[in-house]
Amino acid sequence: MKNFDKESKNFKIFTYVTLFITGIYFLVHLLFMVSEAELITPYGEFEHSFFLGLLLVDMVSWFIYVPFAGIVIVVQSLYLIARLADTENVKKWFYLPSFLNIIFGGFSIYGIFELFKSAV
Repeated sequence: MKNFDKESKNFKIFTYVTLFITGIYFLVHLLFMVSEAELITPYGEFEHSFFLGLLLVDMVSWFIYVPFAGIVIVVQSLYLIARLADTENVKKWFYLPSFLNIIFGGFSIYGIFELFKSAV
C-alpha cells in the first residue's frame, strides 16, 4: 500500500470541490437550525421566506444531494482509514479536508431531515 499516492492531484481536487458543496449546504442548514432553536430571532417575513426557500431547494435537490453526500462520506471515510492503516505514525493519518467533508456531509443531511420534519 506504500505505492498508493494518497495525496494525488485528482483526489485533492475532488476533496476540495466536495468540501465546497457540502460546506455550503452545512452552513445554510446550520443557519436554519439556529433560527429554529430560537437562539436568534429573525423577524417575520425573513424567517418565513428563508424557510420556504430552503425547503424548496431541498425538495428539488433531495435525490441529488443526499446520495452525493452519502458517497462523499463513504469515500472520505475509506480514505482516512487507508491513511491510518498505511502510516506508522498515528499523527500523520489525519487529513482535515476529508474530516470536514464527513462532518459537513453528515450534518447537512441531518439538517435536511430536520427541515422536512419541521415542514410537516
